Amino acid sequence: MDIVSEPIRELKKTTSLYRERTRVGIVSRPGRESSLMRVLQRLAPQTDEVFVYLANKSYVPLELSTVPSNVRFFTGPDIGDKARFVFLKDFIGYYIPASDDFNYRRYHVATLLSAIDRSEKRAVVGWRKTKHQLPQLPTLHQDQASSRCGNPVDVLDTKTCALHTDSLRSQDMDYKSTDSAELMLSRAARARDVMLIALTQEAAEPVGSLQEISTADVQESSAPSTEAAQVTSQSASLQSPFIEDVKVPLEYDDKPRITVIGRANTRRWKKGGILKSVLLTKEMLNSHGCSVDLIDIEDGDVFDTKPSDLLMVYVGDPERPDFEKVHRIVEYHASRGLPVLVNLSEDDYPRRTTEIKKVMQGWYRRYAGLVSMMTFSQNVDSKSDYRNFRDAIVTLPKTLTFSHQRFAEFESSSGIFVGDVAKLSDPRIVGPNVQTYIDQLRAQLPEAKIFGIQQYKPKYKIPTGIDEVWPFMPAEQLMARLVNVRLMVSFPRYATYEMVPVEASALGVPLLYQDMPQSLNETIGLAGVRYKSGFELVQSAKTLYRDPQVWRQFSRAGIRRARSQDFDVASAQMYLQVKNFIGRFRRKGIEL
Repeated sequence: MDIVSEPIRELKKTTSLYRERTRVGIVSRPGRESSLMRVLQRLAPQTDEVFVYLANKSYVPLELSTVPSNVRFFTGPDIGDKARFVFLKDFIGYYIPASDDFNYRRYHVATLLSAIDRSEKRAVVGWRKTKHQLPQLPTLHQDQASSRCGNPVDVLDTKTCALHTDSLRSQDMDYKSTDSAELMLSRAARARDVMLIALTQEAAEPVGSLQEISTADVQESSAPSTEAAQVTSQSASLQSPFIEDVKVPLEYDDKPRITVIGRANTRRWKKGGILKSVLLTKEMLNSHGCSVDLIDIEDGDVFDTKPSDLLMVYVGDPERPDFEKVHRIVEYHASRGLPVLVNLSEDDYPRRTTEIKKVMQGWYRRYAGLVSMMTFSQNVDSKSDYRNFRDAIVTLPKTLTFSHQRFAEFESSSGIFVGDVAKLSDPRIVGPNVQTYIDQLRAQLPEAKIFGIQQYKPKYKIPTGIDEVWPFMPAEQLMARLVNVRLMVSFPRYATYEMVPVEASALGVPLLYQDMPQSLNETIGLAGVRYKSGFELVQSAKTLYRDPQVWRQFSRAGIRRARSQDFDVASAQMYLQVKNFIGRFRRKGIEL
């Protein structure tokens, strides 16, 4: 037998799934590569696999060469939008058709799956009814006139719907008909007595076409109409982390109502980690059906708030002006019996620790844990200084999102990134040895340029020895630069949380960081290198910078670590912690 002339076939293994899979199916047309890429970046992290149908194509466009690893491309004849459903064939699980030009939320898939589960997998669910004129179809059964999920409808928009294969399969679809994808789905559902349900919880609805949305800053736009309501949404492009949801009534009685006071006005606050965290906190809680009302610390009425189950006070450093009202806000609402979570910016600095201890012990005596401190590491409640109010410390995940098109490579990278030079100038944040450390790096790694970025105006003199100081830039641009850097050294020691080092590590850039039990020790852990002295820093940096084997292992570790802290996992952790905190006081019989 001539082995070369014999066809080589793939042997598929028998799978024993521990859970049902999710699959997104997208049909894309020429000229939409840019918007398709953004949609893939948003949906791929939410699902097991994304199948893309490129009609009549013989190759994958160059613009799509860096898609997430769970994206696969297929081609075939042009059958229009009905191709969104061709990947149902031989698939068992949750199936989500999607569009290549739509602005999906970070929890689009999770919310649709939840609705399918509430229908016991007997309905096709979606956010939008279409305006198609239906031909004569069987009348909707009377016993289908209501649903726990939403309103029964005749036709769903196939850009924003989902189904389970227990209700519909590929063989139910008539791909050869002249019907649109919407009518094909409607006919298939009618033939199988499957309900089409338009969801009524608009907080998780997709917010519109990518072509209609600015790619620069947050701006106001109209959300798509649904049968349930007309809503207005503030939205941004997929490239922005600031996607603000609509305000809607609470749909389920057991889902918490939460008020968040912080930096929430995107017209007032143009940058900063607190603004990003507040907006993403809302999005994370919305993804689990919570009703979240944002109030800006400067512009909003922080005392006359809507009825809620929890108040979260999420502002920045206590030394900043917007922190002045925090104590009054906390005590006003706690005295009325409302559970309060407050960010006191625990940064492990001795003076800050003393201040927090004094404040929290006073609140603990007065409110019996009703006022609790939110932190970003489970190490914090083990501090001996906080032992008297340990049960009034709640650990929430930091708001992180990762959707990188590229990852760092050893051969194509060079230089060492040292972060915000304004922080490097402040010994209160980084300690007394930064200049010495930079001098040692310069002496031991003369081939490596040292890069920094200036995000804020420095308080003191910037350390010497930094070759390039980049100006402030949006996060996407910063990540595009960092992917070409071989190593990052994080110098802050007394900071509440450092997001850029985590984001750099997620890019595959190996990270060296100072001891930070309040954040990075837990967030990065052994996926990076924690140094305790200049010797450990320099020796570790030399090995990582020059040894591709060691570099690649740490690079992969950072990427893998990030996957466990992305939006989906973090939102579930946040929801659970918040729900448990509220439930603690309901159990005690406190009226909320």
